[in-house]
Amino acid sequence: MSTPVISGDSIFSHVFIGAADVQKSAAFYDATLGALGIKNLGPFGNGWVLFGREKPAFIIARPGNGEAPPAMA
Repeated sequence: MSTPVISGDSIFSHVFIGAADVQKSAAFYDATLGALGIKNLGPFGNGWVLFGREKPAFIIARPGNGEAPPAMA
């Protein structure tokens, strides 16, 4: 039985999450994903933060349209 990986080439290539405050979100995901062995791979482009094991698979950033991300109900 193989173990699932977030930085794999199987089911998906990446997950993109919109964040109103990228720095606060990065701090949250540093702790949360770090506990799972997933690293903060650093900033990319204009305010994106990339996470993954070997390559980016989880991305947080402000939405490209400049608006706040939609709230979850």
